[in-house]
Amino acid sequence: MFSREDYLESNERLGKETLNHQPQLEMLHQAAVKSDLLTKDDGWDFYLTLIQSWIEKTELQKNQFKELSLSADIVNEDEQRRIKNYYLQCSERLVVLQEIITIPKQIVEQHEKIALNLKEIPDVT
Repeated sequence: MFSREDYLESNERLGKETLNHQPQLEMLHQAAVKSDLLTKDDGWDFYLTLIQSWIEKTELQKNQFKELSLSADIVNEDEQRRIKNYYLQCSERLVVLQEIITIPKQIVEQHEKIALNLKEIPDVT
């Protein structure tokens, strides 16, 4: 797994600022969720913005590892292999997150279908 130390190290190599010291603000980040994934439920839509921010963060990390892998400064084979592994982990994490972000909409749609079907069942009492 990509650790905090690895992230700090990769940022230093790329000459960028280190982690934000206020992670609570990250939770408030309003990531733009595709409108076709929104559920019109505040709870689910907040969850979707969190997932979207994780997707964006992972895409950034993946791009950082890609840049690192192309860097001429990395000559150690173990380090190159480690960077490649982190890149692949980010790629796989993106696949999972992109699947996860579709689940709330599926749940809401299934709930609506079931509710409609239940309304059609005659009351036998």
